[in-house]
Amino acid sequence: MLLADSVGGFKIIDVRTTDVPEIISKFGSTYQGSIEDVIVDKNIAFLSDCRASFIVVDITDIRNSKLVSGTQTTGMAKGLCRIEKEQDDTSYILVADYRNILVIDVSDISKPCIASNYDGLKNAVSITASGKTAFVADYNLGVVQLDITEITKPLLVRTFDTGKTNDIFLNEGYIFAASDKGFSSFKIE
Repeated sequence: MLLADSVGGFKIIDVRTTDVPEIISKFGSTYQGSIEDVIVDKNIAFLSDCRASFIVVDITDIRNSKLVSGTQTTGMAKGLCRIEKEQDDTSYILVADYRNILVIDVSDISKPCIASNYDGLKNAVSITASGKTAFVADYNLGVVQLDITEITKPLLVRTFDTGKTNDIFLNEGYIFAASDKGFSSFKIE
């Protein structure tokens, strides 16, 4: 199991014995940042660091994770979402980065680059996507829907007043959001 443990860093945990989970390795510490989210592609982990960076880690040797690269972000990187563009074999990670959604090209993991951004947010904390649409949990705005048909030009579609929204996820054609107003769900159309 992989865990983004805030100031505890990024951890790989063996949960085969559920009564006694064992930390196999960790990356980062209270001195290096605050790891808020992780997504994995094969032997690569992508991390969001709330202290303003996007990190790529090689986890081929799970007992010895190694830094591949880091990309400075504009604010406080929190949530991550992977986007595949099959027509050109380019991979992107969307980063919920406080007042922005950053579109990071990870085609070359040794040199990820910010391809574009959407900057109309107040406090983005989580992000998910389905097809040509991304949904952002914004603590101040609620749920924000973006059109990512042209990934390097995200466009605002609409905002849903769900209150102070902390998290968002996608499941079987529905968006679910957790906020101070409770739990909300929307069907994706």
